[in-house]
Amino acid sequence: MKVEHIVAGRRTGFCGVVDYAGRIVEALRNQDDVEAQIHETDGWTVGELNRILGEVPAAPSSVVHIQYPSIGMGRAPWVAIPPLVCRRARLFITLHEFSTFSRARKAYMLPYAAWAHGLIFVTPQEAEAFRRVYPWAGKKCHVVPIGTNIVPPAAPHSADDGIVHFGQIAPGKGLDAFLDVVEALRRRGCTVRCSVVGSILDESLPIARRTREVAARCGIALELGKEADAVSAVLQRHALAVLPFPDGISDKRGSALACLEHGLAVMTIHGDATPEWLRETTLPFVDAETAAARIERFLRDRTLPPPQPASTRRILATALRDRRWPEIARRHVALYRRAA
Repeated sequence: MKVEHIVAGRRTGFCGVVDYAGRIVEALRNQDDVEAQIHETDGWTVGELNRILGEVPAAPSSVVHIQYPSIGMGRAPWVAIPPLVCRRARLFITLHEFSTFSRARKAYMLPYAAWAHGLIFVTPQEAEAFRRVYPWAGKKCHVVPIGTNIVPPAAPHSADDGIVHFGQIAPGKGLDAFLDVVEALRRRGCTVRCSVVGSILDESLPIARRTREVAARCGIALELGKEADAVSAVLQRHALAVLPFPDGISDKRGSALACLEHGLAVMTIHGDATPEWLRETTLPFVDAETAAARIERFLRDRTLPPPQPASTRRILATALRDRRWPEIARRHVALYRRAA
């Protein structure tokens, strides 16, 4: 079976969806009887679409799988074209964060609702958001959780102190709240190591300016623009990740998954979309002052990362196993074959 993944963008480390496409293709290549390729485009333009579709086999035995959206997608509606022309191959699309799409972008998905063989989402909430717009396509919707793009070593080892925030330096990632926590710790006289790991997409953003200002004033190490192996090494030098996502942690947060895979404790907000396994295995974040006091207590008692009961460790181990790339690839192949 030939599987062709298409994504707008290049693997530069700045776009999680592009990195995800690369990871899933690598994992698919290790599945029996699967030949997988990735096609990276410079945007959903007519020229790029013609080029890519000319490279993709049109046989019924082949699979065309689109990852959407991504940083390189542009504003054009041509992403709606593949279902109209890929009528012989099995067509799939993974929709990342469909609930955040504009009305126009949701409308682009109508041809996929009508003719795609499968629509994949990374959380049940995203699948439900799609069903509300296209209720007649509900049977095509499937949930497959994401894996981490920062794969840990075989025996990850976290430190016994140090707090970190990992993710893009952008709004909506909880970085403002992390910076508030560091400022609160410094006001208390706490000198624990603090780091920010990620990439700055736009230096003009207020969060980018504030990150650099607070880092200089509070002694935060900025670990920016690093490759995956270097990010892994940085994570292993910390014990606690503080990731207060404004909408709460969920299965779509690959940065949190990476921290858990590396053995770090995670302090975060529990929201409506937080699955039970994450409620059980992460520490709740209330506000910066409360978090700072709790971190101080952990450091004083030498309980960072805090110990977990055996039942919680089992829940975490099972959830992480289900979110590793071989299992994710296996579930994709099962969906592809079911559509044959």
